[in-house]
Amino acid sequence: MSGYNRRKNLLMRFYWIVFLVFLFIPMPIAANEAAKDTSAEEEPGRVRPDLFEDSLFGHEPVYLIFGSDPTHSKFQLSFKYRFLNLGEGSTHRWDKLENLYFGYTQTTYWDLESSSAPFVDSSYKPELFFYCSDIPQTWIPGITRLGLQTGFHHESNGRDGDASREVNIFYVKPMFTFGDLTGYHFIFSPNVWVHLGNPSDNIEDYRGFFDLGLSYGIRDGLLVSSSLRKGISAGRGSIQMDCSYPMNRMFTGKLNFYLLAQFYSGYGETLLYYDQRYTFFRIGFAVYR
Repeated sequence: MSGYNRRKNLLMRFYWIVFLVFLFIPMPIAANEAAKDTSAEEEPGRVRPDLFEDSLFGHEPVYLIFGSDPTHSKFQLSFKYRFLNLGEGSTHRWDKLENLYFGYTQTTYWDLESSSAPFVDSSYKPELFFYCSDIPQTWIPGITRLGLQTGFHHESNGRDGDASREVNIFYVKPMFTFGDLTGYHFIFSPNVWVHLGNPSDNIEDYRGFFDLGLSYGIRDGLLVSSSLRKGISAGRGSIQMDCSYPMNRMFTGKLNFYLLAQFYSGYGETLLYYDQRYTFFRIGFAVYR
Protein backbone atom coordinates (compact mmCIF):
# COMPACT_ATOMS: atom_id res chain seq x y z
CA MET A 1 0.00 0.00 0.00
CA SER A 2 1.38 3.41 -0.95
CA GLY A 3 2.12 6.02 1.69
CA TYR A 4 -0.69 8.21 0.42
CA ASN A 5 -3.30 5.41 0.59
CA ARG A 6 -2.09 4.38 4.05
CA ARG A 7 -2.43 7.98 5.26
CA LYS A 8 -5.86 8.19 3.67
CA ASN A 9 -7.06 5.03 5.45
CA LEU A 10 -5.75 6.29 8.80
CA LEU A 11 -7.52 9.63 8.29
CA MET A 12 -10.79 7.86 7.44
CA ARG A 13 -10.63 5.87 10.70
CA PHE A 14 -9.90 9.05 12.63
CA TYR A 15 -12.87 10.82 11.02
CA TRP A 16 -15.30 8.02 11.92
CA ILE A 17 -14.10 8.08 15.52
CA VAL A 18 -14.64 11.85 15.69
CA PHE A 19 -18.05 11.45 14.06
CA LEU A 20 -19.17 8.88 16.66
CA VAL A 21 -17.80 10.94 19.53
CA PHE A 22 -19.65 13.96 18.17
CA LEU A 23 -22.93 12.04 18.33
CA PHE A 24 -22.56 10.83 21.88
CA ILE A 25 -20.78 13.57 23.83
CA PRO A 26 -23.12 16.01 25.62
CA MET A 27 -23.77 19.11 23.55
CA PRO A 28 -26.29 21.93 23.71
CA ILE A 29 -28.82 21.85 20.93
CA ALA A 30 -28.49 24.40 18.15
CA ALA A 31 -31.47 26.46 19.27
CA ASN A 32 -29.17 28.91 20.98
CA GLU A 33 -27.87 30.08 17.60
CA ALA A 34 -30.97 32.16 17.07
CA ALA A 35 -33.74 32.98 19.48
CA LYS A 36 -37.20 32.05 18.32
CA ASP A 37 -39.50 35.00 17.68
CA THR A 38 -42.89 34.25 19.19
CA SER A 39 -44.07 37.85 19.39
CA ALA A 40 -45.85 37.88 16.05
CA GLU A 41 -49.48 36.79 16.18
CA GLU A 42 -50.58 33.84 14.09
CA GLU A 43 -53.38 34.57 11.66
CA PRO A 44 -55.87 31.67 11.51
CA GLY A 45 -55.85 29.76 8.24
CA ARG A 46 -52.48 31.14 7.08
CA VAL A 47 -48.92 29.89 7.30
CA ARG A 48 -46.56 32.58 8.56
CA PRO A 49 -44.12 33.61 5.81
CA ASP A 50 -41.29 33.48 8.38
CA LEU A 51 -42.16 29.98 9.63
CA PHE A 52 -38.66 28.59 9.04
CA GLU A 53 -36.56 31.76 9.21
CA ASP A 54 -35.13 30.84 12.63
CA SER A 55 -33.44 27.83 10.98
CA LEU A 56 -31.70 29.77 8.19
CA PHE A 57 -28.26 31.29 8.95
CA GLY A 58 -25.19 32.70 7.29
CA HIS A 59 -22.48 30.13 6.62
CA GLU A 60 -19.29 31.22 4.83
CA PRO A 61 -18.65 34.95 4.23
CA VAL A 62 -20.94 36.71 1.75
CA TYR A 63 -19.21 39.43 -0.26
CA LEU A 64 -18.51 41.23 -3.53
CA ILE A 65 -14.88 42.28 -4.05
CA PHE A 66 -13.09 43.90 -6.97
CA GLY A 67 -9.59 42.87 -7.97
CA SER A 68 -6.49 44.94 -8.57
CA ASP A 69 -6.79 43.12 -11.89
CA PRO A 70 -10.47 43.70 -12.86
CA THR A 71 -10.52 40.38 -14.73
CA HIS A 72 -10.30 38.55 -11.39
CA SER A 73 -13.04 40.14 -9.29
CA LYS A 74 -15.32 37.75 -7.43
CA PHE A 75 -18.42 37.38 -5.30
CA GLN A 76 -19.59 34.73 -2.86
CA LEU A 77 -23.03 33.69 -1.59
CA SER A 78 -23.48 31.26 1.29
CA PHE A 79 -26.08 29.99 3.76
CA LYS A 80 -26.81 27.05 6.02
CA TYR A 81 -30.16 25.57 6.99
CA ARG A 82 -30.95 23.59 10.15
CA PHE A 83 -33.25 20.61 9.51
CA LEU A 84 -34.74 20.25 13.01
CA ASN A 85 -35.87 22.83 15.53
CA LEU A 86 -36.95 21.11 18.74
CA GLY A 87 -36.68 24.14 21.03
CA GLU A 88 -34.64 24.89 24.11
CA GLY A 89 -34.77 22.39 26.96
CA SER A 90 -35.98 19.59 24.72
CA THR A 91 -35.17 16.02 25.79
CA HIS A 92 -36.37 14.42 22.58
CA ARG A 93 -34.42 11.36 21.41
CA TRP A 94 -33.54 13.23 18.20
CA ASP A 95 -31.93 16.14 20.04
CA LYS A 96 -28.47 15.49 18.57
CA LEU A 97 -29.86 15.78 15.04
CA GLU A 98 -30.75 19.41 15.73
CA ASN A 99 -27.09 20.07 15.00
CA LEU A 100 -27.51 18.71 11.44
CA TYR A 101 -27.27 21.33 8.69
CA PHE A 102 -27.36 21.66 4.94
CA GLY A 103 -24.95 24.28 3.63
CA TYR A 104 -24.46 25.85 0.24
CA THR A 105 -21.73 28.20 -0.97
CA GLN A 106 -21.19 29.61 -4.45
CA THR A 107 -18.03 31.48 -5.39
CA THR A 108 -17.92 33.15 -8.80
CA TYR A 109 -14.90 34.72 -10.50
CA TRP A 110 -15.91 37.67 -12.63
CA ASP A 111 -14.14 39.37 -15.54
CA LEU A 112 -15.27 42.99 -15.29
CA GLU A 113 -12.87 44.23 -17.95
CA SER A 114 -14.26 42.40 -20.99
CA SER A 115 -17.17 43.97 -22.83
CA SER A 116 -19.70 41.31 -21.81
CA ALA A 117 -18.34 41.00 -18.22
CA PRO A 118 -18.37 37.16 -18.31
CA PHE A 119 -18.09 34.83 -15.35
CA VAL A 120 -14.71 33.13 -15.70
CA ASP A 121 -15.40 30.21 -13.37
CA SER A 122 -17.73 29.29 -10.50
CA SER A 123 -17.53 26.81 -7.64
CA TYR A 124 -20.78 25.26 -6.39
CA LYS A 125 -20.36 23.78 -2.92
CA PRO A 126 -23.27 21.95 -1.26
CA GLU A 127 -22.52 20.12 1.98
CA LEU A 128 -24.20 18.14 4.75
CA PHE A 129 -22.64 18.55 8.18
CA PHE A 130 -22.97 18.50 11.95
CA TYR A 131 -22.14 21.77 13.69
CA CYS A 132 -22.03 22.79 17.33
CA SER A 133 -20.60 26.19 18.25
CA ASP A 134 -20.18 25.52 21.98
CA ILE A 135 -19.26 22.06 23.29
CA PRO A 136 -19.00 21.91 27.10
CA GLN A 137 -15.45 21.02 28.08
CA THR A 138 -13.04 21.34 30.98
CA TRP A 139 -10.18 19.19 29.68
CA ILE A 140 -8.46 21.84 27.51
CA PRO A 141 -7.03 24.65 29.67
CA GLY A 142 -7.24 28.20 28.40
CA ILE A 143 -10.05 27.52 25.91
CA THR A 144 -12.96 29.95 26.15
CA ARG A 145 -15.13 28.01 23.73
CA LEU A 146 -14.80 24.78 21.75
CA GLY A 147 -16.75 24.23 18.54
CA LEU A 148 -16.83 21.44 15.99
CA GLN A 149 -17.97 21.07 12.39
CA THR A 150 -17.74 17.81 10.46
CA GLY A 151 -19.44 16.54 7.34
CA PHE A 152 -19.46 15.78 3.61
CA HIS A 153 -18.60 18.47 1.08
CA HIS A 154 -18.99 18.43 -2.71
CA GLU A 155 -17.45 21.07 -4.96
CA SER A 156 -17.73 21.35 -8.73
CA ASN A 157 -17.59 24.06 -11.37
CA GLY A 158 -20.60 22.97 -13.43
CA ARG A 159 -18.57 22.53 -16.63
CA ASP A 160 -18.38 19.54 -18.96
CA GLY A 161 -15.60 18.02 -21.01
CA ASP A 162 -12.00 18.97 -20.31
CA ALA A 163 -13.05 21.98 -18.21
CA SER A 164 -15.05 19.88 -15.74
CA ARG A 165 -13.70 19.71 -12.17
CA GLU A 166 -15.07 18.16 -8.99
CA VAL A 167 -13.93 17.39 -5.46
CA ASN A 168 -15.70 15.32 -2.78
CA ILE A 169 -14.35 15.32 0.75
CA PHE A 170 -15.16 14.29 4.30
CA TYR A 171 -13.77 16.83 6.77
CA VAL A 172 -13.34 17.54 10.47
CA LYS A 173 -12.93 21.13 11.65
CA PRO A 174 -12.56 21.88 15.38
CA MET A 175 -12.67 25.55 16.44
CA PHE A 176 -10.73 26.69 19.53
CA THR A 177 -11.53 30.16 20.88
CA PHE A 178 -9.20 32.02 23.25
CA GLY A 179 -10.05 35.28 25.03
CA ASP A 180 -13.14 37.24 25.95
CA LEU A 181 -16.03 36.52 23.57
CA THR A 182 -17.42 40.03 24.13
CA GLY A 183 -14.05 41.63 23.37
CA TYR A 184 -11.12 40.86 21.12
CA HIS A 185 -10.51 37.12 20.87
CA PHE A 186 -8.50 34.63 18.83
CA ILE A 187 -9.87 31.59 16.97
CA PHE A 188 -7.69 28.67 15.87
CA SER A 189 -9.49 26.31 13.44
CA PRO A 190 -7.53 23.52 11.71
CA ASN A 191 -9.48 21.75 8.98
CA VAL A 192 -8.50 18.22 7.97
CA TRP A 193 -10.13 16.26 5.14
CA VAL A 194 -9.87 13.12 3.05
CA HIS A 195 -10.91 12.83 -0.59
CA LEU A 196 -13.79 10.47 -1.38
CA GLY A 197 -13.17 8.73 -4.68
CA ASN A 198 -10.68 10.24 -7.08
CA PRO A 199 -10.71 14.04 -7.38
CA SER A 200 -10.49 15.55 -10.85
CA ASP A 201 -6.96 15.46 -12.27
CA ASN A 202 -4.39 16.00 -9.49
CA ILE A 203 -6.10 18.74 -7.49
CA GLU A 204 -4.96 17.26 -4.18
CA ASP A 205 -1.35 17.98 -5.20
CA TYR A 206 -2.19 21.70 -5.06
CA ARG A 207 -4.90 21.82 -2.36
CA GLY A 208 -3.62 19.03 -0.11
CA PHE A 209 -5.75 17.65 2.72
CA PHE A 210 -5.30 20.26 5.46
CA ASP A 211 -5.67 23.98 6.00
CA LEU A 212 -5.24 26.20 9.03
CA GLY A 213 -7.67 28.98 9.83
CA LEU A 214 -6.64 31.82 12.14
CA SER A 215 -8.66 34.89 13.09
CA TYR A 216 -8.47 37.74 15.58
CA GLY A 217 -11.02 40.41 16.17
CA ILE A 218 -14.19 41.55 17.88
CA ARG A 219 -17.81 40.94 16.94
CA ASP A 220 -18.73 44.56 16.22
CA GLY A 221 -15.33 45.81 15.06
CA LEU A 222 -12.17 44.87 13.23
CA LEU A 223 -11.70 41.22 12.19
CA VAL A 224 -8.51 39.86 10.62
CA SER A 225 -8.50 36.26 9.40
CA SER A 226 -6.25 34.01 7.35
CA SER A 227 -6.32 30.57 5.76
CA LEU A 228 -3.09 28.67 5.12
CA ARG A 229 -3.11 25.61 2.89
CA LYS A 230 -0.28 23.22 1.99
CA GLY A 231 -0.51 21.06 -1.13
CA ILE A 232 0.89 17.53 -1.29
CA SER A 233 3.49 18.50 -3.88
CA ALA A 234 6.45 20.59 -2.76
CA GLY A 235 6.02 24.33 -3.29
CA ARG A 236 2.25 24.06 -3.76
CA GLY A 237 -0.26 25.70 -1.46
CA SER A 238 -1.85 29.06 -0.80
CA ILE A 239 -2.49 31.84 1.69
CA GLN A 240 -5.57 34.02 1.95
CA MET A 241 -5.91 36.97 4.32
CA ASP A 242 -9.09 38.97 4.95
CA CYS A 243 -9.52 42.21 6.86
CA SER A 244 -13.03 43.57 7.49
CA TYR A 245 -14.57 46.44 9.42
CA PRO A 246 -18.27 47.34 9.92
CA MET A 247 -19.16 50.51 8.06
CA ASN A 248 -21.89 51.40 10.56
CA ARG A 249 -19.11 52.23 13.04
CA MET A 250 -17.99 54.98 10.66
CA PHE A 251 -21.34 56.31 9.41
CA THR A 252 -23.57 56.52 12.51
CA GLY A 253 -25.11 53.11 12.02
CA LYS A 254 -26.59 53.79 8.58
CA LEU A 255 -24.61 51.33 6.42
CA ASN A 256 -25.32 47.65 6.99
CA PHE A 257 -22.21 46.08 5.48
CA TYR A 258 -18.51 45.56 6.11
CA LEU A 259 -15.59 47.03 4.23
CA LEU A 260 -13.54 44.01 3.13
CA ALA A 261 -9.96 43.75 1.84
CA GLN A 262 -8.64 40.37 0.70
CA PHE A 263 -5.20 39.13 -0.31
CA TYR A 264 -4.67 35.78 -2.01
CA SER A 265 -1.46 34.15 -3.22
CA GLY A 266 -0.88 30.59 -4.37
CA TYR A 267 -2.55 27.71 -6.15
CA GLY A 268 -6.04 26.22 -6.13
CA GLU A 269 -8.24 29.28 -5.75
CA THR A 270 -10.42 28.23 -8.69
CA LEU A 271 -11.21 24.71 -9.83
CA LEU A 272 -10.62 25.53 -13.49
CA TYR A 273 -7.13 27.00 -12.96
CA TYR A 274 -6.16 25.11 -9.81
CA ASP A 275 -2.65 24.38 -11.14
CA GLN A 276 -1.78 28.01 -11.91
CA ARG A 277 -0.30 30.37 -9.34
CA TYR A 278 -1.99 33.74 -8.81
CA THR A 279 -1.48 36.69 -6.50
CA PHE A 280 -4.37 39.13 -6.08
CA PHE A 281 -5.44 41.99 -3.88
CA ARG A 282 -9.17 42.67 -3.83
CA ILE A 283 -11.36 45.18 -2.02
CA GLY A 284 -15.11 45.56 -1.72
CA PHE A 285 -17.85 44.89 0.79
CA ALA A 286 -19.34 41.98 2.74
CA VAL A 287 -22.75 41.53 4.32
CA TYR A 288 -21.73 38.48 6.41
CA ARG A 289 -18.31 37.46 7.67
